Amino acid sequence: MNEKQIQVNRLADGDLTESESSELKAELTNDPNLASELEWAQCLKQQLKEKCHTVGCQQTWQASLLRLDAIDKTKRAEYFVGKYAWAVCGVFLVALVSAAVLNRMNPTRHLTETQVAGLFNSFRAEGGSATRGTVVDPFPGGPPLTFQSFYRVSSAENGFADGHEAVRFRVDDGRGGFAVIYVSKASGVEGFSGTNAFRLGLINGQRSVTVRHGEGLLMVMGDRGFDELQEEILRLINR
Repeated sequence: MNEKQIQVNRLADGDLTESESSELKAELTNDPNLASELEWAQCLKQQLKEKCHTVGCQQTWQASLLRLDAIDKTKRAEYFVGKYAWAVCGVFLVALVSAAVLNRMNPTRHLTETQVAGLFNSFRAEGGSATRGTVVDPFPGGPPLTFQSFYRVSSAENGFADGHEAVRFRVDDGRGGFAVIYVSKASGVEGFSGTNAFRLGLINGQRSVTVRHGEGLLMVMGDRGFDELQEEILRLINR
């Protein structure tokens, strides 16, 4: 398409200035080809106006807008993550390190029932023998436990609960056996409850009573009532 044909199409569309239009119309009177070109362009424009109708589809348009908006949000999120990922990772790292430091500075914590139950698999025998009427320190510098003269301690075993050192004694007071467990740096067992210093609960379905003793947790477990277990604890801590 040459320059004159372009001007003819612009004339049909009404895009020329008044002076350009007058000048081109003067040329059309002397050029039958240009006049024919103008007639063809005007006819095509009229046909398009009469035959072509705008098809509206508001639902499709709205769906397209929502999709474009979702793509835009995704791109903004990707940009944010790409730009600040190192900072977010740094925050998480600081949080993890802070939690570890606080846990190390304040290691006393509650044990879960699963951790206490797992003690029975981690204990190792130390070759303890029968002991009557003696005072025993579970750990060097730890609070003492007093075994009454009518107690028979058949074994002493060491183990760990979530990294806390622990010791277990198997005791028989003539009415049956029970276990005495002391866990260092522990403050309680999750799920145990009570209205005084004692906390009551079940471990593997067996009645258990705990009390804070020194910097650790003293626990007595046996097939007897909670009141009797509390009495055994009082004898052990000599109260």
